[in-house]
Formats: sequence, C-alpha cells, structure tokens
Amino acid sequence: MTWRVICACPSDEAPDPAAPLANAAKSAAYVAETGSQSSDLRHELDAALAALAAAEETAKSNSGAASEVRTLKDSMKERVEFAVKDRLFAADKRVAELEVAADAAAEAQGRADAALSEMRRLHEGRAVATLRA
Repeated sequence: MTWRVICACPSDEAPDPAAPLANAAKSAAYVAETGSQSSDLRHELDAALAALAAAEETAKSNSGAASEVRTLKDSMKERVEFAVKDRLFAADKRVAELEVAADAAAEAQGRADAALSEMRRLHEGRAVATLRA
C-alpha cells in the first residue's frame, strides 16, 4: 500500500515558517494595546471614584450646612415671633394706658368746664349785684 500526503495548501509550496511568529507578534501587539486601554480605563475609573468620593463629602458637608441653615432659620423665626409678640404686648399695654389717660383727661376737662361755668355764674352774679348797688 502507498501513502500519499495531501497538502491543504492551494499550491504545492510549504507554509510560511514566519506566519506563527507574525501571528504571535500581532497577538502581543493586541494584548499590549488592550493592556494599555485597560490601564487607561483603570485610571479613568480611579478618577471617577475619587470624584464620587469628593461628591459624597461635598454632599455630606452641604447636608450639614443645610441642617445648620434650617436650624438658624427656625431660631430666627422663633426670635422674630417672640419679638413681635413682645412688641404687640407693649403696644397693647401703651394703648390701654393712653385710654385710661384719655378718660382721666376727659373727666378733668369736664370738671374744669363745670368749675369755669360756676366761676362765670359767680362773676356775673357779682357784676349784676355791683350794678344794682
């Protein structure tokens, strides 16, 4: 029996012995490029994580500042309300004092008018008596 070697090549030429080396070089270049891209992506991821951490710190700081502002706002509102109530009380008290003073002045005016009327009557009575005499 005779053995025949069948070549899968389109021609009777032998395969290029440098082809595996060229393919390995291409693969190495691809791996190096992928590694470089991976390194770049890792740096971007690290930067994004750092930015996220900074944003979280800023959010915590802003949350604390917002809480402080709310506390100050509430405190200021309470102080204003207290001051308004205090001034309204003082104004109501002053109005009551002025009403009492106005009533006393009206009463004094009435007494003064009565006294003046009495003095006129007495004066006119003397003047008439002096004329008759």
